[in-house]
This record gives sequence, structure tokens and C-alpha cells, in this order.
Amino acid sequence: MHPYIDLGFIKLPSYGLMLAIAFFVSLVVGMRRAESRGINREYIAELAFWVVLIGIVGGRLYFVVEHFSDYIYRPWRMLFLWEGGLGIYGALLSGFIGGIIYVKKKRLPFLRTSDVAFSVLPLGQGIGRIGCFLAGCCYGAPCECPVGVVFKDPHSLAPIGIKLYPTQLFESFAGFVIFLILSFIFNRAKEDGVITSLYMILYGFARFTIEFYRGDARSYIGPISTPQLFSLVFVLAGVLLLFYVKSKKVVGR
Repeated sequence: MHPYIDLGFIKLPSYGLMLAIAFFVSLVVGMRRAESRGINREYIAELAFWVVLIGIVGGRLYFVVEHFSDYIYRPWRMLFLWEGGLGIYGALLSGFIGGIIYVKKKRLPFLRTSDVAFSVLPLGQGIGRIGCFLAGCCYGAPCECPVGVVFKDPHSLAPIGIKLYPTQLFESFAGFVIFLILSFIFNRAKEDGVITSLYMILYGFARFTIEFYRGDARSYIGPISTPQLFSLVFVLAGVLLLFYVKSKKVVGR
């Protein structure tokens, strides 16, 4: 739609701007929630910085591998993050590993810290996906439905002049809904790990469904795309974690 936001004296890449907004908004909310769980907010600020940095690297690598044909003849464009293109599961996996290292180093309660992080992550995703929509990356398949959108900006990463499913907005909406659900549960959950497991289940299910409407290049394993496979693994891991958390409570009784 609008890959660049013109402020007159400068043009800002809309994707990068929305990612920055997503980071700071999520950080503010996360720091407040950390205090309610007895975690020093400064630790959350440091954790967020390292997780996002490592997550961006991992997410970009995942995206480049999945869309390797787009970069093989112009490899320098791998560094053009402002154009859009982060694989969410690559970002989640690498960021999660980075988070584990940080939490262990600071000796923080792992699942409690994880709950704080995952309670605000979908808020950041909801905002960040608006940046995807503005840049035109992660676009949908052609459609003739009322919700279809047409990208006209020549700098857009989406095909120009074709009505497409607004999959970026589908995922943005899913992110905001998941954030509201987890916010409702956050202060009511009595066991550490519940929020983390529910995020994995809800986001995995949402992403698996939205994948059916994606139109950008995908790699497939049998009848399902690679992100759908990761989504199924994500849901399964969330279910197992939830059983683990609940079983600990039963045993503790």
C-alpha cells in the first residue's frame, strides 16, 4: 500500500517504522506486567533487546532460505530489512533460544518470564503485520472477494493491480485477538507456563489457517507449506506444555 511514509524532509520505510512501534509498545506493556509477576522490569528490557535482535537475524535467515530464488542473483538484498521479509517461526525459534540463554544467565524463573514475554508478543505481531501490509510483503493469493485489496505502489513487494487476500491484516487481527485473550487470562492464571502454552496453541492454529490464503512463494512438504508444518508442531508443543503445567499442579496437591 505505502512502502514509504513521506514526512516531507525524510521518507521512512513503513515496515521498519511499524516494527519499531511494535517493539516499544510491547516493551512498555511487558515491563509493567513483569512487575506484577515479581520480575525486575530492567531484566525484561534487556531480554527484549537481545531476543528481538537475535529474532530478527533468525527470522531473516528463515525468510531468505524460503525465498532463496529471490536473492540468489542479488544476495546483497538479504540485508535490506526495511523492504520487509521476516519468517516468524525463524524469529520465534532463534529468539526463544536467545531468551533461554539470557534467563539462565540471570537466573530468572523461566516459565514466569516466558509468560510475560508471550503475553505481549501477539500485540507486537498485530502492530508489526500492519507494516507487512504497508510494504506489501507476506501478501495473499488472488481473490474476487469483498475483502480483497489491490496494491498500486510500484515499490510494493506484492503484485501490482491484482485483487489479493489481505493476509497481513488477517494475521494482524489474529494477533490483537490473541493479545486480548491472553490479557484476560494473564492475571487469572495461577500456574506459570499457562500463557506460554496458550500462545503457542492459539497462534499456531491462526497461522495454520491463514496460510491457506497466502500467495507469496512457499515451500511445501507434501500437501502443506513449511509454515503450516511449523504451526502444527507449535500447537502440539503448546498442548504438551499445558499438560505438563497442569500435571505439576495436580502432583503438587
